[in-house]
Amino acid sequence: MAQLHRFPKLFSMSAGKVIGILGGSFNPAHEGHVHIADMAVEALGLDEVWWMVSPQNPLKSKSGMASFDMRLASALEMAAHCKASDVMKVSTLERDLGLQLTHQTLKMLKQRMRYGKLVWIMGGDNLVHFHKWNRPDVITKNTAIAVVNRPGSRHLRSSPGARKAGRSLTPGVMRARRFPVKHWCYIQGKQNTQSATKIRSLAV
Repeated sequence: MAQLHRFPKLFSMSAGKVIGILGGSFNPAHEGHVHIADMAVEALGLDEVWWMVSPQNPLKSKSGMASFDMRLASALEMAAHCKASDVMKVSTLERDLGLQLTHQTLKMLKQRMRYGKLVWIMGGDNLVHFHKWNRPDVITKNTAIAVVNRPGSRHLRSSPGARKAGRSLTPGVMRARRFPVKHWCYIQGKQNTQSATKIRSLAV
């Protein structure tokens, strides 16, 4: 069963594990997040996936952004719907430490998790714009990246975001090589078209 991941236990329980990080606003969390998390676990054999709820994504407007507590609750609900719900953990780490940028979070995690491996999980639609993120070079220096196909994922390998993400590997090679930094893999499968934007538009 998915659970809230309390900060004091965060690093002591991660030794030797491969941890997937699924970051986002989760405004709200939805079936697309469930789909991405489950596909990453299945393809890469991740020991855990941490749903990292962002206080505020700097690339997104504050207008229409639900409260942190509401978004946290939606992440907990959806993580519990995963097939691999037993390895899903929802974290308030970024809020607790006042972190807002992905590169800051991953750098801090890498420093404190010297005996664990990190894998940043994102949808293919996000990889296309990865070069526009704040300090993508720091992100790739601290974690491997797993990209799951999503609507809008066309022409990934030739995109500026893919070039910034590093060298491409197959999921099998990524796993065999123990998730090297400055590399990314593309996980293909049935797409889920659900999105937070679509959910919010239906709620108006």
